[in-house]
Amino acid sequence: METAKKNRAQQRRLFSKACNEFGAEEAGLETSDKLIKLKIIEEKAILMINLEENVKQLLFSENVADDVIDKEIDDSESYIDCWRLLQFKLQQFSLSEREEVSSNCSVSQQNTLLRYPKIQLLTFNGDIRSWMDENKSDPTALNFDNPNTEINRVAVKPPIFWRNKPKLWFLQLEAQFANSGISQDATKYNIVVAALDENVLDFVVDILSNPPENEKYNTLKKALLNRLTDTEESRLKKLLTDLELGDKSPSDLLRQMKSLAGNSISDEIIKSLWLQRLPQQTQAILTISNDTLDKIAEMADKIIAVYSSSEICQVTKVGSLPNSASSFDRNKLDVLQADIAALTKNLMNFLEILGHAANREEMTDKEDPDLIRLDTNFA
Repeated sequence: METAKKNRAQQRRLFSKACNEFGAEEAGLETSDKLIKLKIIEEKAILMINLEENVKQLLFSENVADDVIDKEIDDSESYIDCWRLLQFKLQQFSLSEREEVSSNCSVSQQNTLLRYPKIQLLTFNGDIRSWMDENKSDPTALNFDNPNTEINRVAVKPPIFWRNKPKLWFLQLEAQFANSGISQDATKYNIVVAALDENVLDFVVDILSNPPENEKYNTLKKALLNRLTDTEESRLKKLLTDLELGDKSPSDLLRQMKSLAGNSISDEIIKSLWLQRLPQQTQAILTISNDTLDKIAEMADKIIAVYSSSEICQVTKVGSLPNSASSFDRNKLDVLQADIAALTKNLMNFLEILGHAANREEMTDKEDPDLIRLDTNFA
């Protein structure tokens, strides 16, 4: 939390300083120069807004008093209002620059320069396909294929860094950079730093303490990937011994195993390891299938769904004893053992009664040999 607040305070100072400098110089600047300076300030503002959001998330996730949260949000809103004013100025100067350019162009050039339709997306109706089709047919809707469509810059709001999936996190972040038109190395570097929690910061404290003059973002990205991505040895260990089905679906387990295996293990080996982690009744059905591994995984999902409605499937880790039972199985076993004990006791009592009866008959036979004796032999 303290690190996030320090980063935010620093960016607030940089943003305020840039705004004050622009205010002092604005009167003597040409429109084109104003636009250039405002776009530089805009990048600082985008980073500041991201830091504001980051602090907000931390405030709500921790046990912070309501009055402190209210004060923080009020302070944050004042800076966000400045950002809105900056956006308004940018729109004004952009319009002024277009008018200046159009006054020096021919009519045909004016038509080319001023064809900037506004983006109007229809309200989302719950069906993504029909919504996209409707917007595609609407001439005023967003059309990425139209070079004359005006697209406003989107603020970058990355989630807190995914320590267990750093590659995926950077892929998402760089997609946001592309959408927002952010290319400056320092801006990208600062956005990444703002998204790191204190546990991850410890892994790159050497770079943060002494960042390079150039390639800051790539240096930080490379360090995070190298230091937080599992080595091939640890990935194989996790693949061979640590993974189990648990609450995952068979297809989710297969995707995780494929991700760990990379290109170093064949599909046949992955299939064998994957099957070992499924319930025995599911293994028996899937082993005879000749479909592709993905098709078999879909079938496994359906089988598990059927079994889970009637019983709890026990999944064992590789290397564990096959007769380990779940709590449900142990309860059934206890009941069964109690039933067997009761039956055994009843049988012993019955045999004892038969023994007494046989002794009485033997004594009766000696007294009266003509008496018909009851046959007590049982097949």
